[in-house]
Amino acid sequence: MEAGFLITASFTNIAHRNRLTLTNLMGNDIEGLQNGEAYSTISKLRKWSLTVLGKLKEGTSNEIKDIRSEYVKKIQDFTDKNLHLDVSLRVLADHVNLHPTHLSKIYKIETGEGISEYISRLRMDRACHKLITTTKKIYEISMEIGYMDPAYFIKVFKRQFGVTPQEYRDQH
Repeated sequence: MEAGFLITASFTNIAHRNRLTLTNLMGNDIEGLQNGEAYSTISKLRKWSLTVLGKLKEGTSNEIKDIRSEYVKKIQDFTDKNLHLDVSLRVLADHVNLHPTHLSKIYKIETGEGISEYISRLRMDRACHKLITTTKKIYEISMEIGYMDPAYFIKVFKRQFGVTPQEYRDQH
């Protein structure tokens, strides 16, 4: 029984940390705990523990996925609004109060691409749009999308699309 109480306390703690209750998480399996049946033999305790552990894992994985999705949304919103500023991994991590390495892993798990790839793609998409829809100078566009050195922007753009920004504008 002592082992059962310890296991139950641990499960309750994990559920509580994930803003859940053991009763809600377990559903009808709570009856075995309440009537003591789950503690009657070692094999019943093992079976009950594995069942609850599975439900705990299932119940908290959705919560964790929601939290990760929220971080990704915050990062994408912040980047979209502040593309012209410093949107380095350190700045983004500070924005969501996570360690840069942890944020990078979360972002990659959720989106399948790294944060730097996302930022580069966003910058190039925005550059293409501005090149087609505005008459702004290339250096103005480069500054608006976060490239302080227009020559570097032109080099990156040409590497990506095979043409310079001006050639791209002329073609479209």
